[in-house]
Amino acid sequence: MATVLTVAGLVFLALGLVFAEFFVPSFGALTLTACAAYATALVVAHRSGPILFWATIGATAPLLALDIYVALKLWRRSPLVLRARAPAGSGEGDLSPLVGKEGVALTDLRPSGAVLVEDSRHDATCRRGWLKRGSRVRVDSVRGGRLVVEPIREPGRAE
Repeated sequence: MATVLTVAGLVFLALGLVFAEFFVPSFGALTLTACAAYATALVVAHRSGPILFWATIGATAPLLALDIYVALKLWRRSPLVLRARAPAGSGEGDLSPLVGKEGVALTDLRPSGAVLVEDSRHDATCRRGWLKRGSRVRVDSVRGGRLVVEPIREPGRAE
């Protein structure tokens, strides 16, 4: 009975380490440790007899597939991946060079929306009221990864 628990413990340790590899940058150290734990589980199971050995292999295959499937589903939603996948102009990076630049409102700013500045789409908030789509804007500041814009008043045109 102790042998079965030892094998099961080593297999679950290996599965846990494979799962953790998706979320903890270890450069493969967790996976190598998982392989060592699984190899140890197989050696212990083989010494106990062929039934436990083959049962361990048979049970581990679907559990490993499930482990990787769940890790990938959760990994796609992790902050690490979301930050890496953020498109240009989505609020990531240093936006301060855009202060003072002019652009166009891509959506109605009520007061938040999207603007086009230097050929890039950016999330923006209008400092004064609402702006209609197509209005010309100037970047006043950056706050929390969003551009804060003001309308550019064109002579002879009421906003």
